[in-house]
Amino acid sequence: MPFSLGNMGSNITLIVAVPFILIALGLAFAGLRGQRRAQSIKSWPTTTGRILSATTQMRRSGKSGYSPYPVIMYEYTIAGKQYISTRVSAGMEMGGSLYTPRVLARYPVGATVQVYYNPESPSDSALEAAAPGNRILIFVAIVIIVMLVFSLSLTFGGMTAIMNQVNQILKGIGR
Repeated sequence: MPFSLGNMGSNITLIVAVPFILIALGLAFAGLRGQRRAQSIKSWPTTTGRILSATTQMRRSGKSGYSPYPVIMYEYTIAGKQYISTRVSAGMEMGGSLYTPRVLARYPVGATVQVYYNPESPSDSALEAAAPGNRILIFVAIVIIVMLVFSLSLTFGGMTAIMNQVNQILKGIGR
């Protein structure tokens, strides 16, 4: 009688894989939603604004660390009403020691800038219609999915090879 684990290996693999699949789908959904928002911002009207301040804020990153985030405060006027905002891009906020200095350099205090604003709610604005953070989410989701597909193909193929070897050994012992 050949040795078999039945579906135990497959079940364990799927139990481990399902949370990663859900995480990947959540990241992909959030990234795609942000990309759609960035596309809609490109169609918003623009006005001229002025940078009021450009600072770095240290925010909690993980359990014990902190990362720098750019905080760009700007003002703009729509239909005679003045607005102040800090949103730089359409997507999730990004920070880090590589990203923050580049953003601060693009928006020096006193600079005149183009501001995208939502015509239905002028207080909703952004300096950039790009969404670099969302592209990162989509990339991470793709990496997770590729790793899962690779791992699952090795696991299921590997389990079959291992069971074949075990059965060959058991046949040799049974003679």
